Amino acid sequence: MSKSTKEKVLELKSQGFSNTKICEILNITKSTVSFHCGSKRGPKKVCKCGNAKDSRSTLCSDCRKKFRDERPNLSLDSTIGDKQYTKHKYSKYSYIRWHARKTQLDAGFDKCANCGYDKHVEVAHIKAISSFPETATIREVNDSSNLISLCPNCHWELDYGDLTIESIIGATQQRSENDSLKASGFAN
Repeated sequence: MSKSTKEKVLELKSQGFSNTKICEILNITKSTVSFHCGSKRGPKKVCKCGNAKDSRSTLCSDCRKKFRDERPNLSLDSTIGDKQYTKHKYSKYSYIRWHARKTQLDAGFDKCANCGYDKHVEVAHIKAISSFPETATIREVNDSSNLISLCPNCHWELDYGDLTIESIIGATQQRSENDSLKASGFAN
């Protein structure tokens, strides 16, 4: 049985031949040698199942697909205790945050509730997700009365205590009154 190109390349590499010399011996390109030997950073990365994977990924494409297919689909009536993402503490509530963003976009909230900025808004939970009991449903946590759209600056100020929900509500009411006056022709 004839050896494959990969086997020939790896055999010559193990004997100490340089990539250039292997190219000459096997009459192949340098990129072919690099492909079979792995990058300069080392050999190709391998998934737990033994298949090759991208060096930036933790799983190969087959395992990623299998993981996606096996992952339960959370509904709005699932509890926050049913969360699936526990690898990193910041991703613990990622599905809930994703659903909150989707809810706000669908509702048309595209301006900061505090300053009116409309180029980029983020969704903030008025009552933090972590303050809900594990038995609370995603529907409860992402109820429209618990969500507010804020620009990144106002969101940071809210998270770090420089801004309060009361002041945001006051700013929103003031802006609404001003808009009403402008529409009726009484404002400058």
